[in-house]
Amino acid sequence: MSEQLVVFGLNNEEYALLVSAVREITKLEDITHVPDTPSYIKGIINLRGKAIPVIDIHRRLGLPRSRCSLALIAEIGGITLGLAVNEVKEVSTLGEVQPAPPIVSTPLIEGIINIPNRLIMVLKLESLIGVEEQLLLDKVAG
Repeated sequence: MSEQLVVFGLNNEEYALLVSAVREITKLEDITHVPDTPSYIKGIINLRGKAIPVIDIHRRLGLPRSRCSLALIAEIGGITLGLAVNEVKEVSTLGEVQPAPPIVSTPLIEGIINIPNRLIMVLKLESLIGVEEQLLLDKVAG
C-alpha cells in the first residue's frame, strides 16, 4: 500500500518520512546552541513560545554536514523536536515502500521507494533517537 510522504533533501540525496509523523515544516532560524550535548544536536529553537531541540540529521546519519534552512517538526516518545533538512521537495504518494536491500542494515531506514530516476530512503523516525537520547532531549527542551 502506498503511503503519503514528506520527501526532503539531505545533500544531494532524497529521504522521506511518513506525513503522519511530521506535524509541520518551519524555517530554521535563530538556533541557540546548547553546551555539553551530543554533536548531532544543533541546539534549540523557539517555536511559538516552546523550546524545541533540533537534530542535525546529517550528523545522525553520518553524512557530511550541509547548510540547513528548514526543520521538520515531529514528535518521538512524547518529545517534540525539529529535524534539520536542506529542503523539502514534496508531499505526495510516490509508490509502495519496499524493504531496504540486505546490504542496508541500519535500523534508521524503514525502506525505500524506487521509482524511475529516483531512489528515496524512508527513515524510521522512532529509530533516530533512543530512550537515553529522548531523556536528554527532554532535558534540553527544558
